[in-house]
Amino acid sequence: MCEKKTNQSEQNAKAGKLPAVSRDCADGFLPIKRTITSLVVIASSLCNYTILSAAAKMSATAVILMNVVITVIGVVWALFVNLRYGKLLARTEK
Repeated sequence: MCEKKTNQSEQNAKAGKLPAVSRDCADGFLPIKRTITSLVVIASSLCNYTILSAAAKMSATAVILMNVVITVIGVVWALFVNLRYGKLLARTEK
């Protein structure tokens, strides 16, 4: 029963992020909006499978460490994307 709640909360979290990523990426590449959306969904599925497969073979401590590393990579990537987007936006406003 507890696992079902965890799975459902994880699905709800993913459901909020995937459309946001698809929308933001598609806004940057309007001519190939459908292709970008497909690539985002495929990448999400591959990452989900890979991470879950890797976590199944790890100890609890290693899984937590992997989560920390993935989170740090995500934060750094988000900062990079936001800074780059700000520069591009400033350039187009000139």
